[in-house]
Formats: sequence, C-alpha cells, structure tokens
Amino acid sequence: NSGKRSSYPWINTQIIAAAETGVLQHLLATVVAHLPQMNLVNLSTAIHRLAKLTANDPRAQAELQQHKTMGELLQAITTAFARLDSGEVQPQSLSNVAWSLAAMRLLDRPLIQVVAQLTVANINRFKPFELSTMLWALAKLGSMQQAKTWSAKSVFHAAAAHIMKQVQHFGFRCLATTAWAFATAKQRHARLFRSIAAQMVPMVHVANCQEMANTAWAFGTADFHDDQLFTALAEKALLRLNEFKPQELSNVLWGFATNSFFHEAFYASASV
Repeated sequence: NSGKRSSYPWINTQIIAAAETGVLQHLLATVVAHLPQMNLVNLSTAIHRLAKLTANDPRAQAELQQHKTMGELLQAITTAFARLDSGEVQPQSLSNVAWSLAAMRLLDRPLIQVVAQLTVANINRFKPFELSTMLWALAKLGSMQQAKTWSAKSVFHAAAAHIMKQVQHFGFRCLATTAWAFATAKQRHARLFRSIAAQMVPMVHVANCQEMANTAWAFGTADFHDDQLFTALAEKALLRLNEFKPQELSNVLWGFATNSFFHEAFYASASV
C-alpha cells in the first residue's frame, strides 16, 4: 500500500520533532499515537530517541521502564524483527536497538535474543561502527545484575572471526570499543587481541584520552600483553597527560601495571 509506505517517513519526522523538544511525556505521547502504524525504521527511531532523551538520567529511565508504552514498543520491535527473513534486516536497526537497551539499562530478554540471532546471521553485513556499538551494548547489558543467566557468547564468537578478517577496515575508536566489550564480557580471544593490537599501533596518534584509557584497561583485563602497543600508548599519553581525566589516567596505569609493563618516563610524569 503506497499510502501506508509514504506515511512511514512522516511518522519518523514526528518522532524526531517530539524528541527535539526534550520533553519525555511529549515523545511518549507521539509514540503512543503512531505505534500501530509504525514500521521497523520508525520503531528503532522511537526507542533510539527515548534512550538518547533519558541517557544519564536514572529517574527518567525508571519512569520510562514503568510506562506501559515501553512494554508495547519493545514487544512491537521484537515482533517486527522476528517476522523478517534474516537477509532483510538492516544491521543499523539492530545496532541502534541494542545501543538503546544498553543506554536505558533495560534487559529485555526476548528482544535481545532476537537481536543476537539476527546479528550472528548478518555479521558480514555490519559496518565497523555498527558492530563495535553492538558489542559495546551486549557487554553493557551482560554486566547487569539480572543478566547472570544470559550470554551473548555466540555474537562475540561470530564477531571475532569477522573482525580478524576485516580488521584493516576498523578505525582506532571501533577497535578500542571492541577490545573493551570483549574484556567486559569476559570473552577471551588472544588471536583477536593480537590482530587488534597490530592494527592499533600505527593509528595511536589519532586516539583520544578515553580511547587510550579503554584500550589499556581492556588489554589489562583480558590479560593480553603487547609491548609495541603499550609503548605507543605510553608515548602518546605522555604528550597529553594534562588532558586525561583522573579515572582515565588510573585506567591506563592499571592496564599497564596488570600487564607488568613499565615505561619510566610515563610513570614518572603520571605520578607527579
């Protein structure tokens, strides 16, 4: 039905306009008004905008989780994904939905299971940013208390094989996020970390402080030692020491110390 198809872009503009007011109740009312007519793009836009609007606001997130619209939205997304043939799914929709759930600290098992299955089936179609975001989200959700009996191991397994073949297409930020996700999810993979380290060394000059801190922490947590990478990180960090937040600097120091890596100039300056 072409009339219905032409209304999907209009629904998206309504969701975005409501989100940009910054008023949660207005965005929820807009979602309620259009939910029965939404397609998957509309649904993933709705959850993504709700997540962005309530990010870093535990009270707003708690309010959202109690709202019956949230349950209806999650159910609609789960149903829409489940109806798709695996080749029809857009990796960006999967990545956006997973990021949204993690940002809202919302472990919806039926939805996450469908997302995980479709991710494994479409792993070769993910762009580096989409895949590293997916892994970040799954690691974040997996670290929640209620996730004890849930695991995204199959996604990490498929992602490791894919990333090792495609590592040259990954920038520093995506690799840092990937290493952090594997370490946080306690997914040990020495060959993947070796290939990430080799790709990172020539790119350290583009890394920001948070990416360097996440990398050092991830390699320390994964107990994977790479002298060349650590030396490059220490030399770059030395030049930008005054830009590091205290937590970032302590993550770098911890990552180095855990791996028994010592860079005299960096330690001397960092401890001042």
